[in-house]
Amino acid sequence: MPCEIEIRFAAREKDLVRLARASALDGFAVGRAATRRLNTVYFDTPDLAFAKAGLSLRVRKNGRGYVQTVKDEDSGAIASERHEFECKLASLKPDLEAIPDQGMRERLKTIAGAAQVEPAIETEIRRTTRSVKSPSGDEVELAVDRGEIRTLINGHAVLPVSEIELELKEGAPGALYEIARRLSRKAPLTLATESKSARGMRMLEGQEICAHKAGRAELPPDCTAEEAFRATLMHCMRHLARNIAAVAEARLPEGVHQIRVGLRRLRAALCAFGGTFRVRALESLRERAKTLSDIFGGTRELDVFATELLAPIEQAARKSGLPTLRSILEEQRRESWDETVKLVRSDDFTGFLLDLAAAIESRVWRESA
Repeated sequence: MPCEIEIRFAAREKDLVRLARASALDGFAVGRAATRRLNTVYFDTPDLAFAKAGLSLRVRKNGRGYVQTVKDEDSGAIASERHEFECKLASLKPDLEAIPDQGMRERLKTIAGAAQVEPAIETEIRRTTRSVKSPSGDEVELAVDRGEIRTLINGHAVLPVSEIELELKEGAPGALYEIARRLSRKAPLTLATESKSARGMRMLEGQEICAHKAGRAELPPDCTAEEAFRATLMHCMRHLARNIAAVAEARLPEGVHQIRVGLRRLRAALCAFGGTFRVRALESLRERAKTLSDIFGGTRELDVFATELLAPIEQAARKSGLPTLRSILEEQRRESWDETVKLVRSDDFTGFLLDLAAAIESRVWRESA
């Protein structure tokens, strides 16, 4: 079953121009740049049943023909991991019967039922790609995307796209993280866990960016200590990644709170499994998690003071000095939030998550055994 593995970053236009030159990738074989325009239409039922089931159905114009692609729910943390099923079509109209995988074909047909499958969102992207090969033969496609996402039903909304995608074409995922890490050192990059289709569907449903709690990590009863350790770290990492947008874009106090919770859970997990897993590389990551948590803590404390401590006093008492105190506090909160957003978009945070992902992928604890 084909599986797409990719890492996606949001980036400013001026940084896209710099990164598109791929000057950060010394030691890798970087192919020539190729630019093309991609027009893609995503289809769903009127009640968005495919999206609610974690599936996407799209048709993309490819030269004189069309390619239909179905993707299932993202099972990754930092790197998106989705099964995909492609087939050629003669027109823009989707065809569920043409889906090559029988299980996925029957699943979509069952979800759709008698409902009409219709265009829901459209993306117009100018994509510049380069092939990047590691010395060991791993191949990654580096894509710089500029354009927009447009909703086609429930009114019309437009969301700009300015991002970099790294997709593993062949070889080990470690190469994906190595390239991502080099790029994050070159320019401020923000990990983006939502696909273009997911962002478009969120716009359609009128959903705001929100903070996410960790939930429970499900472990099979017969898993080994190593499997449990790895799954727990992945769960912590996914919790952190899912709250980046809540901080960087929506500036939600709950987003900062959840990132601090995620960092605390990660630090506990790195200690809880005993000496076998207390290797130097992971101990360094635990210390970095503590440093990041302390930095986020300043903003969290100001948020709590403003909303949970000062606000009830303002409602209960009409003291002359309270408006002045509120004004000073809000100025400090703005400054602290500016630094927090800057941190989430910096290599200090992005690089930390990429280093953690690479350590989990390589099972770094085995190297020290």
